[in-house]
Amino acid sequence: MSITENNKTNTERIQRNWYSIDTSGKVKHLTRKLEEVTLELLQEEVGGNIQVLNLDYNNLLYLNEDGMNLNMERNYPATALIRLTYPKATQAFLDGYALGTMVVCFEEYSSADRWCREQSGYKNNVEILQGLINKN
Repeated sequence: MSITENNKTNTERIQRNWYSIDTSGKVKHLTRKLEEVTLELLQEEVGGNIQVLNLDYNNLLYLNEDGMNLNMERNYPATALIRLTYPKATQAFLDGYALGTMVVCFEEYSSADRWCREQSGYKNNVEILQGLINKN
């Protein structure tokens, strides 16, 4: 471990993945680099101003803060994922459901991240190399 790495907090060392989940259940991997996550990216994905909800210490979700006023469609797939993995977080959904496209930030290899990986087809470099090694 380098000196720079050693000075990082545990939170900074944790790798995260960012996904968007639309109302049809389509999951898209956005990035795993924090510096690529901009306010503009988040607003574009959710379709307007963002509302941030802390799921726990390392995981976040972003919704359109005007989802109810804009009559956005309920996001059943994303709501189900959050209810299963973070049951207390759904109390923050105004009518019990996420509305519109939701952006999530999950700690890598958490159960929610594994589900999103599977749905989006995302693999990191290590997983790609392992696949190539196992092929030969």
